[in-house]
Amino acid sequence: MSASVPPRLPVRAPLPRVWPGYLIGLAFILIASGEMIVDRTAAQQETLLTYLTWLIGLAYWLFCVHRFHRVLRESAGGAYPISPARAAGFHLIPFYNLYWLFRWTNAAAGFVNGRISGAFMRRGWTGGLLLAGFVLARFDAGLGLIALFAMAQLIRRDIRRATEAPA
Repeated sequence: MSASVPPRLPVRAPLPRVWPGYLIGLAFILIASGEMIVDRTAAQQETLLTYLTWLIGLAYWLFCVHRFHRVLRESAGGAYPISPARAAGFHLIPFYNLYWLFRWTNAAAGFVNGRISGAFMRRGWTGGLLLAGFVLARFDAGLGLIALFAMAQLIRRDIRRATEAPA
């Protein structure tokens, strides 16, 4: 192990479970489909229920991002550069959040790739695929949420491999 990689420390916070995000995306699709069947004009507008479901999905996404960074920071003994609050909070700044998707995923990829050999977390690609999920969400919020949480599943896998791998 190189001198620049901090030693692995025990992590108290568990990684987030991603399956609730899939359920929220599926719930959005079912709610939107049901509303469209009841009222054809609902297909062209957001209703309170679909808007609330999207907000729940976004809140859970931010929780997952926060927890990812908490685990990374704990496992690095505080040496990981991005705080959990900053990681989640910067997603809420319009336009900057587009850059932020790449910034935090590149930092996480650097951490993961420094900890384990043969890591699959690639700089740039992870942020790009998250951005694609957010773009998809502009056209179909349910599918966009499912795409975001599919990427979260891959990020979770790589962080788990990096934080649980033997030193």
